[in-house]
Amino acid sequence: MTEHQEEEGRVMAAQEWYWRRPLRRRRFLALGVGATAAAITVACGGGKEEAKATPAAGAASPAAGAATQPTRQLSPAKVGGFVDRSGGTASIGNAVGDGIKDWNDYASANNLYPRKIEWVEIDHSYEVPKAETGYKRFVEQEKVVTILSYGTPITTALTPKAADDKIPLWTPGFGNSEVADAKRFPYLFVGVATYHAQAMALLQHFKDSWKDTSRKPKLIYYYHDNDAGRDPLDVIKREAPKMGFDLLTTMAIPGTATDQSQQMLEVKQRDPDFLLTHLFGTTAAPSVKAAAQVGFPVNRMYSMVWGIGEPDIEVAGSAAEGYHGLQFVAVASDEPEALKLIREHYRKQGKTFDDKKANVYYLRGVFTAILINEAVRLAGDKERITGEDVKRGAESIKDFKAFGMSSGVTITPDDHAGSRKVRLYQVKNGKLTLERDWFEGPKPS
Repeated sequence: MTEHQEEEGRVMAAQEWYWRRPLRRRRFLALGVGATAAAITVACGGGKEEAKATPAAGAASPAAGAATQPTRQLSPAKVGGFVDRSGGTASIGNAVGDGIKDWNDYASANNLYPRKIEWVEIDHSYEVPKAETGYKRFVEQEKVVTILSYGTPITTALTPKAADDKIPLWTPGFGNSEVADAKRFPYLFVGVATYHAQAMALLQHFKDSWKDTSRKPKLIYYYHDNDAGRDPLDVIKREAPKMGFDLLTTMAIPGTATDQSQQMLEVKQRDPDFLLTHLFGTTAAPSVKAAAQVGFPVNRMYSMVWGIGEPDIEVAGSAAEGYHGLQFVAVASDEPEALKLIREHYRKQGKTFDDKKANVYYLRGVFTAILINEAVRLAGDKERITGEDVKRGAESIKDFKAFGMSSGVTITPDDHAGSRKVRLYQVKNGKLTLERDWFEGPKPS
């Protein structure tokens, strides 16, 4: 089979995904095969707070290897997105933002969705005041129907505003874990394992792997000292002893702590069997380097999802060998369908896709774009949709694999979590290597 035939097969598979949707969701499409849509460029904005809006998702769904034209073009929907491109977590934010842009570009060029979205991005630099100003702009000027949040402190600040304005706020893998309770937080959506779910999964893995019956396994929780790091703190304090752990201590690490040798000396002295870490941005790699420097075994370190990506491994260097960590969407070595489609889109545009950019944070951006597009698609086919329509659409997502990016997302009117499942990886020869496939821990009591 030629490369061109392989490409056509993948495009047809993506097209069939849409046509397997319920008929009522695509009744506006023409039965005949029409011309393909032109590519639409998506502007994602730079390091300033300036907002830019451009089309981001295609109008009609293709069939039988070619695009169809709708009998009626639905009005586009604006979607707001916060991304940190210039602050303390920019190493994550830039990759997330680029992943969102690339998926939207691909979807637009291939008419994957029946309604265009206009992606409006604001760089908030991981600062609450900038996010609050940006939120006002999103709602009052841009008239968005849903917003991607970014960062737990930001999400905490915006939660009451989003509820008052009835604007769904997406927090894929961050934010207050309790927002999974849709009755208390009707306009917040997660879509992946919350911090509580991640912590419980690691505790379950520790329990499963502990073989010494003569004593309890010793545990330390080592976390970024902000809302995100504190989110699972009470759950760990409460649940770890119940699950048979000796919780030695918990250690809050300042966000400015690029040298953590003193903290790691204390860890080494306490000698835990498992060091559960929850760091991100500029604090993750230094923790690994400090552990290796003071002689604490790095293979006892287990990170939650935001502290173990290719950028962190690259900065930590050889010290990262043996380091463990969770992921809640596919990684590049899984060769998810979404990544294949993006690569092919680059090739069709005469561009070369740099495989180095496809790190775990980039792929989380791809997943986020897919998930939000799905909620907008399911919001219905009336001419203009609202935030409440997107909310209803999101709550009808069921076992959604997101083009190979997820084990399956299900969101209901009662539960906005989406999934509790994670995978565990270990760094071997400088690469993320799958250690345990999709699993989950018990729900906190």
